Amino acid sequence: MRKQVHTKPVRLPLDTRNRVCLTQFLPKDLEVSSYRAYQEGNKIILEPLVEISAEKIASVKKGLEDIKAGRISELDRDFSKFLNDDEI
Repeated sequence: MRKQVHTKPVRLPLDTRNRVCLTQFLPKDLEVSSYRAYQEGNKIILEPLVEISAEKIASVKKGLEDIKAGRISELDRDFSKFLNDDEI
């Protein structure tokens, strides 16, 4: 379970294997899959990464191929009623 997101510096204790728990810093609106880590001076910088699955990439590629090949059709239905205002 994710704890609150901190906007001020927080002291993170090391466990017995010299690890720190970062779950409280994960962005709530992203599914973070890994972190990119690097050093700037004596600071360790962690950037959350969100990766697209191979299945989703394959689905998009197939859709683009279908468009190029003309295997698409117009729908007579209005799907705008399914959108939330914050998704537009």
